[in-house]
Amino acid sequence: MRDCLERGWVIDGFPQNRTQAIQMAKLGMNPDVVFYVQVPTEEIFKRTEATKVKEFGSNRNILVRRLNNLTKNIPQTSFFYQKYYNSLVSVNGVKSRWYMEDIALNAIEKVTKARL
Repeated sequence: MRDCLERGWVIDGFPQNRTQAIQMAKLGMNPDVVFYVQVPTEEIFKRTEATKVKEFGSNRNILVRRLNNLTKNIPQTSFFYQKYYNSLVSVNGVKSRWYMEDIALNAIEKVTKARL
């Protein structure tokens, strides 16, 4: 869409595996920057403790299945973006949101400057 071409786009939680990343690439959907926000499992459980009964995504059975799936697929997907696009940026998700914002803005600025 035009607004995405002009302002960019963000996809959260996708692609979830290398096959989906390849399919996106075949469609010409190659992100300039791919952020891999690393948060230990214990921290994820801690952050979702208050909502584990109320929210579907925080339900422990579902959360464990999602985390297991991510653990299995993230290395291949990360490797794909790093090898073919050199666009992977790892972010320590335990640090403050301001730290993560700085990392993100710096990575995006670097790509923007490279285009000029």
